[in-house]
Amino acid sequence: MRTRPLLQGRSMIGGK
Repeated sequence: MRTRPLLQGRSMIGGK
């Protein structure tokens, strides 16, 4: 999640 907070982090934050 630290290397790609945009791809994996977006799934949790965006809730998509």
